[in-house]
Amino acid sequence: MARFRERWLVAVGALFAAFGVVMAIFGDTAPFRIVFGPLIDRALRLGVLAAVTLWFVVDTGASIACGVWGNALAVNLPAFLALAVPLALGARDGGDVGK
Repeated sequence: MARFRERWLVAVGALFAAFGVVMAIFGDTAPFRIVFGPLIDRALRLGVLAAVTLWFVVDTGASIACGVWGNALAVNLPAFLALAVPLALGARDGGDVGK
């Protein structure tokens, strides 16, 4: 049973990775925008903001608890600001990061 779970997780992980590549390459093309654009633009950006915030809180908390302040301050904080500020501003402006 453990082998099945292992294969399942690898397969699902590979599918998510492939979907991510497809979205990265074709995400801003006309066919993709017609099908998905109006449905997920705002929700996808807010979802990314929530995910980045959750990652920051959990990873930074664990880093601080383990005494790894360098990771918390030199890696996590700049990465969080670089991602969260444009996402938050885009959400404030109606969900369009490009505004």
